[in-house]
Amino acid sequence: MDKTSTPEIGIRPGLVPGAPGDPRWWVFSTYFAQGFPYMVVRAMSSVFFTDVGMSERFLGYLNFLGLPWNLKFLWAPLVDIYSTRRTWMILVQALLTLLTALLAALCLARGTGLDIGVPDALLVGVFVALAFLAATNDIAIDGYYMEGITDPKEQAAYTGFRVMAYRLAMILARFGIILAVAQIARTAFDGNLYAAWGCGFAAGALVMAGLTLLHLIRLPRFQAPRTRVIGVREAAGDFLGSFAAYLEVSRRRSLIALTSAPVFGLVLSAVLVGAGVPAVQSVTYGFGFMLLVLLAQARPAIALSLAFIMFYKIGDEIIFSMGTPFLKRYLLVDNTQLAWMSGLLGLIGSIAGTTVGGLWIKRTGLRRAIWPLTLLMNVNILAYVWLAWERPLATELMGLLTICGVYTIEQIAAGLGNAVLIVYILRTCKPAYKAGHYAIGSAFMSVFSALFGGLGGVIVEASGYLELFTIGLLASIPAMALLFFVRIDD
Repeated sequence: MDKTSTPEIGIRPGLVPGAPGDPRWWVFSTYFAQGFPYMVVRAMSSVFFTDVGMSERFLGYLNFLGLPWNLKFLWAPLVDIYSTRRTWMILVQALLTLLTALLAALCLARGTGLDIGVPDALLVGVFVALAFLAATNDIAIDGYYMEGITDPKEQAAYTGFRVMAYRLAMILARFGIILAVAQIARTAFDGNLYAAWGCGFAAGALVMAGLTLLHLIRLPRFQAPRTRVIGVREAAGDFLGSFAAYLEVSRRRSLIALTSAPVFGLVLSAVLVGAGVPAVQSVTYGFGFMLLVLLAQARPAIALSLAFIMFYKIGDEIIFSMGTPFLKRYLLVDNTQLAWMSGLLGLIGSIAGTTVGGLWIKRTGLRRAIWPLTLLMNVNILAYVWLAWERPLATELMGLLTICGVYTIEQIAAGLGNAVLIVYILRTCKPAYKAGHYAIGSAFMSVFSALFGGLGGVIVEASGYLELFTIGLLASIPAMALLFFVRIDD
């Protein structure tokens, strides 16, 4: 959004940022509340549906649950137009609590023999709703943070606090709750996994309820009732201006791109459905074609840059798209082992990789760092190809140690790539539209990968994990080829 129209109205002049009290507590609690529902949707859903026997094809489709985070910039203006960000945050977190509690109730009912006819499709539907709410929660929290701490230097100073809170939320979901589910499945409900996961989701609902109550009672109010409400037309105009500036084209051409691309995508999807292609795959191909149409409308140098952003991490995303069923079903990793691997080892590896990558770029500059970091990220895909070929099993000590080693190294390599891509996207942002352009760049960063990853289960069912990971390795080549052509500024 154009910075000139970002509403400073509503902010009470003279209000000390963070008052009452130290801002550290609400920075920590809000970003913990941002990370936790994300992990419920993106990590716990995959482990849960793998446990209860969902097929690989549909486990792959779960990657589409990440799309609301890619596309949240489309409805972000609504948070500016209506009410306050504090109100949005509390309302959305209350709904997240209720839906997580509903998941728990449905799983417990099914796991304890109460036959109420709960299909897996209903459970998936709850996760879809959770995904859109959690993405909206992100919008409200980020906006609240920027209005509560207005000094850019102070915002930077609290960044480490935000990241720490987010990471601890990830550890609670990926380590604490999954470990507890594994223990419950061993000791209660005769090993029924639906019931064990019902307890896990109940714990998640309690966490969200506590955060919602805390924010309702204690969260500071930084935004007074609006003296002027931004209209939908004004917000749409701001978005169009931001998008046109990002593509470096006229507003008219940007409007044509934004209106024609979805039409082309829908037409292709309809044609594919008519030709007998499964509906989910048809919509996925249509969505991908829509992105390519948008790309074609950009100035050539910008289109090249966006193509690089879209393809940069596609190899890693294809691997991680089916990571949970690969580990659990193919390599026989149980939930206790998975909790330690993904909740601690993998998380530490990811943080280490991102930190090392950031320091490397800071020391040598992006232009000199991008090639070695990119090669390190993509060469490590070979380790997963080797795992699929050799197939060491987690039921044996050496097999488990090998799997843990490869998993951790790959997480470090993915972290190195994350550092490169984040810095590169930041370099594409125009000063007048920093927030909007970062949102657009971030969407392009992962939406194409999510679409490809969503078809990972289809490939596994047709060919197997070795073929999937080989495709991931080959898919990393286009981005490296584009490195010869994209402009890299230091």
